[in-house]
Amino acid sequence: MRNSLLLVVFLIPAVACNDILASDLALIHAKIYPSPTDAPIEDGTILVHNGVITAIGPARRVHAPDFARAVTNINCQGMVVTAGFWNSHVHIFTPGLLHAETHSDIDLSSQLE
Repeated sequence: MRNSLLLVVFLIPAVACNDILASDLALIHAKIYPSPTDAPIEDGTILVHNGVITAIGPARRVHAPDFARAVTNINCQGMVVTAGFWNSHVHIFTPGLLHAETHSDIDLSSQLE
């Protein structure tokens, strides 16, 4: 009986803390690039619940649900959010750009156009 009582005494605060610490996240007013092919969302909101993105869209249409216990709002005004795992790292191996130190600035610029 004593072990059961100790378990309850330690379990109740742990469960209570879990409820307090569990919160949802709203990234608001960000410029969002949801994918490389979609147009950016200029004033967007991203909702995250339990570590999972649940909604992305314009701030005027995407709001935290009324039943959300604790939503942490992060104002991302003037900031950009891009889709995860977006490969923005590239190597340019065109012949005109190899050994760039041997080419003039004008030649290099024309190769990039």
